[in-house]
Amino acid sequence: MLNVRLYLAVMVTIFLFSCGGDLSEQGDKLYKSGKYQEAIKSYSEYLETYPSNEIVLYNRGRSYEELGMTEEAIADYQQVLKIDDRHMNSRLGLASLFYKNGDYSSAEIILTESMKISPENPNVLALRGKVNFQMSNFKQAIDDLSKALRIKPDMSDAYYFRGLANIGANKKSSGCSDLKKAVSMGVEVAQNSVDKYCK
Repeated sequence: MLNVRLYLAVMVTIFLFSCGGDLSEQGDKLYKSGKYQEAIKSYSEYLETYPSNEIVLYNRGRSYEELGMTEEAIADYQQVLKIDDRHMNSRLGLASLFYKNGDYSSAEIILTESMKISPENPNVLALRGKVNFQMSNFKQAIDDLSKALRIKPDMSDAYYFRGLANIGANKKSSGCSDLKKAVSMGVEVAQNSVDKYCK
């Protein structure tokens, strides 16, 4: 009798886990095909059973972000960080949303904390450089963007923002060099800055 109960308990657990896994995988497929609303539904159903799954929470947050549902995305990213405060993708997602919304000080705080966890992460460095540029902290922006480019030299936006930061710091020659590099890497908006500052 004990063996039958144990067998049933194991089978129920496997069934519940496999159903949840199916919903998570279905959400991933929907996300990859651009069906974000449907992905959110699958992820939400999964999270009803497994509310602390940081990967699914993060993926739902990304889906919300793709739909422009900023508050919902922020809530999911923050929930992930309550579960795992070292989850770098959620930190970057949250900082990116704050940046897009013009909340540069909140973005800078998260990115500075993130640097303690992953000091050589070029995406953290580049985003913090862009944030510092927006706050007119040109020297810090140049430092962050230069570090990002040493690690990952193909970051065209980093050249663009470092160029603007150099212009802001009255380093026209360096700024124009970076802006022209950004243009050569396909950053079309950089041409406007070249035309404006580099004649």
